[in-house]
Amino acid sequence: MDCQYFFKILKPGDKLSVIIDQYDKDGKILFASQDGVRNDLNSTQLIKSYLKHPFMTLKIISAIHFEAFKLWLKGLRLVKKKFNIKNNLTFEN
Repeated sequence: MDCQYFFKILKPGDKLSVIIDQYDKDGKILFASQDGVRNDLNSTQLIKSYLKHPFMTLKIISAIHFEAFKLWLKGLRLVKKKFNIKNNLTFEN
């Protein structure tokens, strides 16, 4: 798609707004926005969030596995790499 995207992030305060406009050669084809309200990141807010959306993690994991299953049904096969990736993070005392 030959499109241009314009992102606007309004200055955060008690609210946060993100706006995305997408244009092609004929004009604007997408306008998307998302607004959020500031909350403190603490245990109480995390528990409230979990209680409002208790199965969100399960839903996301299920959706990922469902898409992987569909790819497997289409014949996608995993290919094991022949090299090992070494962890370059070291912790020294």
